[in-house]
Amino acid sequence: MNNLFSAYLARLIKNRAFWVFLIFMIGFGAGAPVIAHHEMVKYGVSYSCESRLAWHVMLTGLITALFTVWFLGTEYSDGTIRNKLVAGHIRRNIYLASLGSCILAHMIILLVHMLVISVLGQWLIAPFSVKAGELALFYLLSLLIGITFTSVYTMLVMQNQNKSAAVVLCVLVCFTLYMAAFYIYAMLTAPEMIPTGDVVTVFTNDGSGPQNIEREMIPNPKYLRGVWRTVYEWLQDIIPFGQAISLAEWKLENSMRMICCNLALTVCSTLVGLYRFERKDLR
Repeated sequence: MNNLFSAYLARLIKNRAFWVFLIFMIGFGAGAPVIAHHEMVKYGVSYSCESRLAWHVMLTGLITALFTVWFLGTEYSDGTIRNKLVAGHIRRNIYLASLGSCILAHMIILLVHMLVISVLGQWLIAPFSVKAGELALFYLLSLLIGITFTSVYTMLVMQNQNKSAAVVLCVLVCFTLYMAAFYIYAMLTAPEMIPTGDVVTVFTNDGSGPQNIEREMIPNPKYLRGVWRTVYEWLQDIIPFGQAISLAEWKLENSMRMICCNLALTVCSTLVGLYRFERKDLR
């Protein structure tokens, strides 16, 4: 197991995709506070360092999908997995080493990105207004979301010997989760009352004329109540992109539930991936 993981680390250091995504996220992390500082000086607008730090969470799902396919997809196309089996490595160790190397790569990319924004943001924008504990919680949840995405994509990639099919599948899953999360978010943020087309005119007591004109408000039939609202709130915390939306808005009230959902989804996807990989016919 240690030899396998060491081999993956050596390959990771030489991997072009890893360095491309790392440099991209460093540039993105540096560009966000620089652009914000320019707009603050030129237009007089105000930004917070927290708002710039939250940008990356919406990219995590796509970046982890592309890197995982790029890094692990060559395992089949180059015959690397068959060579490892011939060398005497068991499938479980191969899968866990693959997953561990991808998780390490994504954690490095995300941590470096967040550190760049944190340092430059406090210098160019403003110091953090949140407490250290809340900031640490944000970091933890960001990394857990990345780990969850990685475990799901590793499960998908290790089941597909065709690299092109794995790319299509991972990107399709990414955008499906993305759209599902925004649909759930739209349902949860729907207003409780909505205006009708009827106009209500209010007259003063002395009969001098209309005081103001308002639209009559009625209950929104799409507003979620009771059990359905609870179900949708849980769905938002189960889907990693739903958690990303909450982090982008710095809504950390359900942080413990999000942590539990991440851990559960990571464990389940890893167990399913191991089960399927153990029984896969490697051609």
